[in-house]
Amino acid sequence: MPRIRRVTRHAGRNQDLLAQAEDLRRQADAATGQAEAEAQDAWESVQAALNDLETRIRGAVDDL
Repeated sequence: MPRIRRVTRHAGRNQDLLAQAEDLRRQADAATGQAEAEAQDAWESVQAALNDLETRIRGAVDDL
């Protein structure tokens, strides 16, 4: 196979690989954003549970 064809074929493969890499980067960014949102939701749930626990403890202490 002449060298020009081989280089052109490799360039096409490189473009395909670059497109796949870009797609994977976008997927990773989306997954990171989703994980951050889920972590924030979990943190807010923990804070709410702690606030509820504090309220219950204060109520129990007041009842003593």
